[in-house]
Amino acid sequence: MQVEVVVIGAGHAGLAAAHHLARAGLRPGTDLVVLDDSLGPGGAWGGSTPGVRLGDVRDLEPLPGAEVVTGDPSMPLAEALATYHGLFEDERDLQVLRPVHVRSVGAPGGRQGSLQVTTTHGTWTARGVVNATGSWSRPFVPACPGRPEFTGTELHARDLRDPTALAGADVVLVGAGTAAVHLVPRLTGVSASTTWVARRPARRSRTLPEPRPLFDRLVPEGVHWAEGPEPGTHPADVVVWATGFRPALRHLAPLRLRGTGGAVLTDGTQVVADPRVQLVGAGQQPAPTSLNRAGREAARNLRRLLGF
Repeated sequence: MQVEVVVIGAGHAGLAAAHHLARAGLRPGTDLVVLDDSLGPGGAWGGSTPGVRLGDVRDLEPLPGAEVVTGDPSMPLAEALATYHGLFEDERDLQVLRPVHVRSVGAPGGRQGSLQVTTTHGTWTARGVVNATGSWSRPFVPACPGRPEFTGTELHARDLRDPTALAGADVVLVGAGTAAVHLVPRLTGVSASTTWVARRPARRSRTLPEPRPLFDRLVPEGVHWAEGPEPGTHPADVVVWATGFRPALRHLAPLRLRGTGGAVLTDGTQVVADPRVQLVGAGQQPAPTSLNRAGREAARNLRRLLGF
């Protein structure tokens, strides 16, 4: 199918880009197609831990032209965002196709031809692509000495859907960001013990103590500090890595967008190596920015480049 632009990902950034592209004159379903590999609306938030409530998250950015997210503060965040995003899609008739997994984006005709978007549900040919795949599908777990010998369980915080599953376990939680801060009290309430460690100071929380320094290695029965205020071994049945994510860009590999050092260089949202490709959303750009602003910039760049 031939279209002007394919938007890959229907989280906040992808929906913002699709909204601005439609306002620029592209017709959803005809000139513009939005692909999403989730079962329903909500973006990455749809996979958030069930214990995270709407009231736990501050300063959620509203979608362009929409009211701020409102609702019962005790509502699960995933449910609130799924409803909010779904209404936005319907009101603007964005015709999001899901679940559709994008396998690759290539350029059979080189830099002057069209882009070919190959998916589990067919192939689209487009003059431009907005990539809004975020980073949720690529959890990052750092290398750690002693991993092969550790007899417990390791998992990323993304995959800890229900903290009560760790009831009675000795848990070591690694990380200093928002995910770790949210998990500390939830794990403390159900686990036999929760030891919070981090490489750097944690995000400020008035109700939580500072985490211990990161351990030096895993050992069969837990984690080990070679030195520091409390050297020695601490037992751990489970190590939870709340260590963030990496951009989900593997499907763009055929375009050879990476420069020296392996990074995809961008000028704002526009990929330097191929201006037909725009990167928007969490984990896609080198510096945090408004998701709405990124979507608007991507649409403006493609409109200028492609002349629609």
